[in-house]
Amino acid sequence: MWFGSSRLKGPSDTRGCSRTRQVVQGPAALRIGSALVLLCMAILSCYEPTDPMLPAERQIRAIPVGRMAIISHLTGRGEVYVLGEDEELRQITNVAAIRKGTEFACVFEVALSPDGKWVAYSLRNPQYEGWGIYVASADGRGEQRRLTAGGFDRDPCWSPDSKMVAFERLDNQNESRADRIWVVNREEPDSEKLLAKLDREPFSVVRLAWSPNGGTIILERFDKPGEIGMLTHSLWSVDVGSGTVARIPIDAHSVGGPAWFPDGSHIVYCAVKTSHEQWKLYVSRPDGSEERLLLARAYSIEDPTVSPDGRYIAFTHEFGRAYSGKYRIGIYDIETELVREITSASNVSWESPSWGRSAAARHESEKRRSDQGD
Repeated sequence: MWFGSSRLKGPSDTRGCSRTRQVVQGPAALRIGSALVLLCMAILSCYEPTDPMLPAERQIRAIPVGRMAIISHLTGRGEVYVLGEDEELRQITNVAAIRKGTEFACVFEVALSPDGKWVAYSLRNPQYEGWGIYVASADGRGEQRRLTAGGFDRDPCWSPDSKMVAFERLDNQNESRADRIWVVNREEPDSEKLLAKLDREPFSVVRLAWSPNGGTIILERFDKPGEIGMLTHSLWSVDVGSGTVARIPIDAHSVGGPAWFPDGSHIVYCAVKTSHEQWKLYVSRPDGSEERLLLARAYSIEDPTVSPDGRYIAFTHEFGRAYSGKYRIGIYDIETELVREITSASNVSWESPSWGRSAAARHESEKRRSDQGD
């Protein structure tokens, strides 16, 4: 782990553009209007595209280690891809083939299993009601299976052994509209188990992250708008054994996008300390203590994910005009403090990176365990 190093003194570079989470900035009317624009853009993305896109080989560069699942609009629709160290980009989904009339399916969140073998993603399928969690092989082979049958299942994340998927289910069947966290076995769709029920204040789970030791799930939630109509975010922990939910005390105006380091000693997240600054990258202990500023740029940072070796953090940031809905992915090297873009400057959006191990690293780990067993 790199946190004993003096390299984490703080950021020094400020270049770039802006980010969607800026709905927390500016006058309340502008923030609410921007949020409505983003919602409309998401809805319109479920209808037939018209813009031509550039070839895949001109869009993305290799990652330094492991595999990464990404959502991209290379084909004009949001599809799930997996990128490896070999620079090969594999398309996993084909949502353009799922339609009802003029309405297409839409992919939202994606999560790569820690062993790098599986991809879980949430899909709005017009042939069904609402959203469901789907699972597919990260090699792009085999069937894509619908894992859950709820009406609003979102935000999948994997257990450390890559066997279970946790997800959010919004309960629309009662007045409380409570969020519930469920878990399901990857191979047994009928094995759904309720893990925790969250009150409606604050509301809406946004992202889940399962700890490497399997004992805790950290999640991001939207808080209710304050007196000036501002949506804020907060981090909460769920004890996997008891289902107990507790807020993580982080001193920030808004905080979100949690991800774990592989050894479980730290978490990384994006946060703003005031309502008029960009989202920056922070690291702390899982309980929120020993917080340190890791990276600040002229654009806002979101959706961090940590490489399997703990050295790199990939993140999403918006480019072009504010609230353009176009995103790139950058990688921050904790050891050298350098940031490099892995996506091109073209008019294609890349978002929601999720890191896992490569096949080679997985085989080496399995061989090491086998040799130790011998």
